[in-house]
Amino acid sequence: MTTLIPEDDNRAGKDAPLRHDIRMLGDALGQAIQQHEGTTVFETVEQIRRKCKLLRTCGEALISASGTEATQIQQEIAALGQEIASIVDGCDLDTTIDVIRAFTIYFHLVNTVEQHHRTRRYNYEAITSSTPLHGSLAALV
Repeated sequence: MTTLIPEDDNRAGKDAPLRHDIRMLGDALGQAIQQHEGTTVFETVEQIRRKCKLLRTCGEALISASGTEATQIQQEIAALGQEIASIVDGCDLDTTIDVIRAFTIYFHLVNTVEQHHRTRRYNYEAITSSTPLHGSLAALV
């Protein structure tokens, strides 16, 4: 995992190492799925993942939408939900179990990377900050 922390204060810059690590482990998981479970499981996972990303994007767009735009986005959300349900309904039991397992492993990896990233950011702040970190022993003294 990368250990670089950008010096800029913007959120995107600070989270770049996190996104890099998630992408790297996601790619490794995808390769492992292809190698051990086959392309059918991998393609099913990827289809669901892509549809869920679109669903999240639509949900974010819906927050600021109004009128006919909001209605159109709601229809797109409903269609994506139906497409995801259709993909899942089309899976046999073994594929469904493998897909669930793949998403479970992915989110476990993401949680682990986020914990590592918080530690990395905390250590970076502790090293570079001229004032004691809030909640640290030095801040109490």
